[in-house]
Amino acid sequence: MPIKKFLYTIDVKQVLKDNNIFLEADNKNIIQKDNRPYYVSVPLTSKHFAFIPIRTNLRHNFGYITKRHNQGKSGLDYTKSLIIEKNKLSSYLVKESGISLSEAKVIQSDQSIIHKKYQKFIFETFIPVFERGNEHRTPIEKRLVSFSSLQYFEKTLLQVKQERNEDKEQLKQELLQKAEPQLEDTLTPDNSTS
Repeated sequence: MPIKKFLYTIDVKQVLKDNNIFLEADNKNIIQKDNRPYYVSVPLTSKHFAFIPIRTNLRHNFGYITKRHNQGKSGLDYTKSLIIEKNKLSSYLVKESGISLSEAKVIQSDQSIIHKKYQKFIFETFIPVFERGNEHRTPIEKRLVSFSSLQYFEKTLLQVKQERNEDKEQLKQELLQKAEPQLEDTLTPDNSTS
């Protein structure tokens, strides 16, 4: 199934099974509703992506707001996201999903902002808090971890952190290789004008 759109319902049970995560059906930390729309186009590294659920009642600031309404705000909930291997992405997609046109337009037009903010949440907020351990967390940090689906992806989070460092190093090497000939040209005296 090729990925044409960015909103799908996903096979959450299969994602959990493939990650060796076994939870009670009533566990509220992972949204297990079959018809929940997820934003599925969020790269974390060259090998991992994230599925971020769209919630009609986003009660915290760890997400991306797509709509404000009388009851609060709707949007992408980073704390309930699921991390998956890039090569398995399409196998988890059940069907294209819809949300309000106005919210879909916000997500579509703000994709690069959403990607950056989600990556910042993962790499600068969640992973550092998670790595500190419960005894060294503030009460707010304890709530962040204990109510998040990401707490079940400990091994994957550590792998994603390592991959990100490797991706950065590879990009650095590629940029240096591209710049090297230009630098040599700049440093080599031009013999043709002598």
